[in-house]
Amino acid sequence: MIHELAHRREMNHSPAFWSVVAEHDPDYEAHRAWLAEHGLRLVFSPDDY
Repeated sequence: MIHELAHRREMNHSPAFWSVVAEHDPDYEAHRAWLAEHGLRLVFSPDDY
């Protein structure tokens, strides 16, 4: 969610964008690494909404 909201200030993935992300999630690099490793295992169903 932070990633998407950061695009409201920076419309790209520049260093300035990642700085905005880091302001709100100082551990974003670890979170990105976790998602890269486990993201394909996440499954959502209509009941989740």
